Amino acid sequence: MYFLKQLKRAGLSSIHLLEYSIAVIRRVLEYCVPVCHHALTKQQSKQMEAIQKRAIHIIFNFTRGMSYTSMLYAASINTLASRRQDICQRFLRVITQPSSCLHYLLPAPREQSFTARFRSVQKYPRVYTRTSRYCSFIIYSLNNYQDKITNPI
Repeated sequence: MYFLKQLKRAGLSSIHLLEYSIAVIRRVLEYCVPVCHHALTKQQSKQMEAIQKRAIHIIFNFTRGMSYTSMLYAASINTLASRRQDICQRFLRVITQPSSCLHYLLPAPREQSFTARFRSVQKYPRVYTRTSRYCSFIIYSLNNYQDKITNPI
């Protein structure tokens, strides 16, 4: 954020400042998202959104007093929460490919003759855990994003 302020003070255009924000600040906020997204609390998610909100305030002067959704629309970017969802869906799509080095972490897929009897066809069975605290990112992704991978809207 300090460098963003310094670049703003140096006279960079808002387009370049937004590109810097996306390239540097957002990358730090989205580091390791597929692994840790399911374990974030609401408070931590709000804190991350507050960082993005502060960056938009620095980049665009006219955003003072605007709602966060209006600010995002003006900047033409998405919320960090929706980006985390998209990143996790893409990650699951990648590891379901047999050529992926993480494919072995997935449970054995169901047989097609078995899944043909269901309304919602899911290639992998749902994995249930007693607590969500020790749920792995693979299990969380399978339980929450598998429908979106197999049945894209």
